[in-house]
Amino acid sequence: MTSPTASVIVCTYNAEKELDMVLTGLARQKIPPLEIMIADDGSGPATQTIINRWKSQMSCPLKQVWQEDEGKRKAIIINKTVAASTGTQ
Repeated sequence: MTSPTASVIVCTYNAEKELDMVLTGLARQKIPPLEIMIADDGSGPATQTIINRWKSQMSCPLKQVWQEDEGKRKAIIINKTVAASTGTQ
């Protein structure tokens, strides 16, 4: 089996239940990605709690890229997250 080379990017904004469900699915993958990157468009502390809980349960790194909530800037946080990822592009 070859080593994973792709990063998975998950976009979120104050959607803790949905983020938890996505991370549950990613944790169950037989072949994990190189890393899981959370593109966070200004979520509050509840999202950080979910991410912190999952960090120790993942078989790959789980990283968060966060930006201040200044309105709809999803494209900006996605671009920042892609730039911070280490997977092949």
